[in-house]
Amino acid sequence: MAKKSTVLLIDFTSKGISTIVKNLNKTIEKRTVKINRQFNQIRKVFIKYEEPFCEIRQNHKGMHISLKLPDVKKKDIFLNVTKSSIEVKADALFRDASRKEAFKTFHRIIDLPSCSLHEKTSAQYKNNKLKIKIPYGKIKRPNQA
Repeated sequence: MAKKSTVLLIDFTSKGISTIVKNLNKTIEKRTVKINRQFNQIRKVFIKYEEPFCEIRQNHKGMHISLKLPDVKKKDIFLNVTKSSIEVKADALFRDASRKEAFKTFHRIIDLPSCSLHEKTSAQYKNNKLKIKIPYGKIKRPNQA
């Protein structure tokens, strides 16, 4: 069996080139519109970004952090505790003034002192408030000469 070969003929006249350019511009416009739509969707998410109200209290025993997270469900809270910081992320789906559903994102990073015992951190979420307790360890003083 003989293979079928495809021959591509390009018209290099001014009319042929202008047709190619028009087709190329239409393709670019379609893709640009699609990309702009995607950017608008992403922009809508970040417009609803908020840093939650945070109250930090410290004493000789430890640190108490209280964050207000309105319209957030417990399952939508992400809490990451490391040696040097605490990161809180939360997503909320709520109804805005025009009764449409909207999406809100909360994010906050809090630095911890070096004497904190991050392994013993406890957190509780109740009445749209996230309460985090971090105990302090004993501070070792350097030997004085």
